[in-house]
Amino acid sequence: MLYRPTVTFQDVEGTGSPAIGLEEVFHHGTDDTGWRYRYFSVDAADQFHPVIATESYWVDSIVESSLIDSPREENALITRRLTLLAPNHLRLDCRLERTGRASLELGYAILVRRRAGSPFEVAERHPNDRRYADILLSMYGVASERDLLSISNIQ
Repeated sequence: MLYRPTVTFQDVEGTGSPAIGLEEVFHHGTDDTGWRYRYFSVDAADQFHPVIATESYWVDSIVESSLIDSPREENALITRRLTLLAPNHLRLDCRLERTGRASLELGYAILVRRRAGSPFEVAERHPNDRRYADILLSMYGVASERDLLSISNIQ
């Protein structure tokens, strides 16, 4: 089970007002389950405006073999957490959480945008191992990263 609630509140823009994060369960293929958290700002007229999205996953044997050099583990999760550094600057931490074992920190990415309402971009990647560089934001590559970061362009 993931540790985040179905609805979460977090300031991801640096405005001092929390955005609303809504959980969405998705499947990629037949047995790959993930959770997407879409964050929305809310204006004075109670209109929702998309800001950014993050993803977390149950770890399967294929994913796990690319992350760690050990036998298959049950109930492992890849989780991602946003931390506001400054207005329009976020840090996205990525980790492998394992039942009964210490979490494995995979690294983090610095996300920036030019102004409110514009999409975030990856400014820096800081993987703890070069194998993790391409999975800090998503297990599904650059196209999926663009979808998560440019959620503000979706209307």
